[in-house]
Amino acid sequence: MADNAIGQNMTLYTMSKSSLQGFTRGFGPRPWAERHNRNAGATGPIDTDMNPADSPHADYARSRMALGHYGAAEDVAGLVSFLSSDDARHITGSWITVDGGFNA
Repeated sequence: MADNAIGQNMTLYTMSKSSLQGFTRGFGPRPWAERHNRNAGATGPIDTDMNPADSPHADYARSRMALGHYGAAEDVAGLVSFLSSDDARHITGSWITVDGGFNA
């Protein structure tokens, strides 16, 4: 994939993440807080079937990450588990990133 195509795809991807982030911060604290739908998480490169750590573009992703390696599904599951627990009962409208420093 040409660098220009990567840039175009990243722009669209970033726009979708920004929209979800604004939605979470705008609506999370108010209408849905009582239903415990209060927060959202954004992931970066996570080793999945859809985004494998050995894909043709994986080296590019790793070069942008502070930690330099793809995350695992368990890394995201830990955040979801915490946000779903009573330990997070007073956290609302938050956007938490699990990306190994991809956006740092």
